[in-house]
Amino acid sequence: MASLTIQVEYSWEPAMTPSGQTYRFPERLSPELREQWAGPAVYRWVFRGSDGAVREALVGEAEDLARCVYQYLNPGGGQYANPRIRQRLVDSSLSGERAELEVLRISSLSINGSAVPEKDLARPAVRRLLEQALSVHGVR
Repeated sequence: MASLTIQVEYSWEPAMTPSGQTYRFPERLSPELREQWAGPAVYRWVFRGSDGAVREALVGEAEDLARCVYQYLNPGGGQYANPRIRQRLVDSSLSGERAELEVLRISSLSINGSAVPEKDLARPAVRRLLEQALSVHGVR
């Protein structure tokens, strides 16, 4: 019987705006943010109630985080962003919840004992593996 062991040491970091604030949907994406967030990422939207408590977190992955966030803000024909997450973002803004963006930071990642460098987030399969594993793992 074969086995697969995945070990990930990670943290979630708030996606910061140039003014030092955590990005919240539906804030406009400035040119600085587009440049800062250009590139592959595993991210999550954290939904907080008026008391600041986390109500839910939805994990996603993107080849280009800036483009993905832009498409959440401006949905269109060639929609790249997850429509389920998009609807949840819209619902949260209507209900008074805060939707804050966080980005996955990996300290170490190994599969069956072989190190996987962070640059491998450029590979869709690696991002999707992390997205699904962290979705199952839940809010931490």
